[in-house]
Amino acid sequence: MNFKKALFKIVSVFIVIYFMFFTHTSCEKENNNDKVDTSLNMKIYSIFKEWYLWNDEIPTVNPVWYDTPEELVTVLRNPQFDKWSYISDAATSSQYFEEGKYVGHGFSRKWDMDGNLRISFVYPGSPMFEAGVRRGWILKKINGYNVNYLLVNNKFEEVLGEDKSGVENAFEFDNSTGQVQALRVKKDTIQMQSISNVQYFDTKAGKTAYFLIQQFTRPTVDEIKLVGQELSSQGVKNLIVDLRYNGGGSVDAAVKVANSFAPYSCDGQTFVSLEYRKGKEQYNVTKVIQSVDRYIGVEKLLFITSGATASASELIINGFKPFLDIKLIGEKTHGKPVGMQGFEIQDKVLYPICFRSLNANGESDFFQGINVDKEQIDNLALELGNPEEACLNDALFYLNNGFFNSTSIVKKAETNKNAQEKISYFRTLLNAY
Repeated sequence: MNFKKALFKIVSVFIVIYFMFFTHTSCEKENNNDKVDTSLNMKIYSIFKEWYLWNDEIPTVNPVWYDTPEELVTVLRNPQFDKWSYISDAATSSQYFEEGKYVGHGFSRKWDMDGNLRISFVYPGSPMFEAGVRRGWILKKINGYNVNYLLVNNKFEEVLGEDKSGVENAFEFDNSTGQVQALRVKKDTIQMQSISNVQYFDTKAGKTAYFLIQQFTRPTVDEIKLVGQELSSQGVKNLIVDLRYNGGGSVDAAVKVANSFAPYSCDGQTFVSLEYRKGKEQYNVTKVIQSVDRYIGVEKLLFITSGATASASELIINGFKPFLDIKLIGEKTHGKPVGMQGFEIQDKVLYPICFRSLNANGESDFFQGINVDKEQIDNLALELGNPEEACLNDALFYLNNGFFNSTSIVKKAETNKNAQEKISYFRTLLNAY
């Protein structure tokens, strides 16, 4: 009898322990160790703890809980300030920053004020360019899906498929004459031209050049040398620099571009300071304006901007503020006064926010964007560099009159969907498909 009671107690305790154990573990977030590279996630967490600008606010988590590195990075980002830290495939990252290349169709797109999704830019020589597609065309469907459906449901990138040469998609457009045009276009490796659409104008303020800068990568530095030499030979005094589609890129490349046309009076002056978090001050860097590789000393400098103008683009604008009465035309910029540092982990590169940028006056923290002097829409129906295009027209008016025309195209905010889309940071940086 005593034996049976003892056995019953042992079994009862075992059952209680069994249910306590499995009840407890079922409350934990499922850890699919067979799917997760735990060493990758642990390294990401370690880098954030050491280098992240807001490292004292990182949540305490178990990195192996998260099924993908992207999911972990999203959790670690500061919810108030950081919407940019990301992790990328190393090969894709190197191809973009070092070679100025990406795989895609070769186009950018943007909503107009009437709710049409228009082609805003096409890279010369790209598959889309060779198919005849041009700025201003209205994109209606991809693979049979209406673009409104794709964007509302965040399926635009998904329906385009893998970024791999040979991947083909079916597009339906309304072309520049209003005719429906169906095209099948394959993806390919595209050599991006950073600087394009160079135009020259005679204004009352002097010889003026306009050009578009799409991104700041290593090849951009070589391109500005060629453009700079041409500007010098043309006797250019004033610049209209179009950054409306420039999501940023390399800080070094951006500073070298700025240095190529900075006023001579700025030589030796601080252009930008990069400040790391407390405890990492030894990595702080100050970049000064130098006379080397200077092609012109600009007298009047105007920028065309939009909500896509971000990061290194904003760094240039902010950097010139202490030295020139610069003017901005278009839309308020994105608002990214902070920068990233790349950390290679296996076949990935992690880009956490590590520093903030300040100009010579110590001005930074423009998380709400940099305001424009003249608000204007992106006139997608006209080619970039056309003097009748709304933003460029405003810039030329200012150089001829010393003030801005009071008229502007009325914006229809209720149909402007550009700010409503959820896009990955790398896609924002690339600003192309």
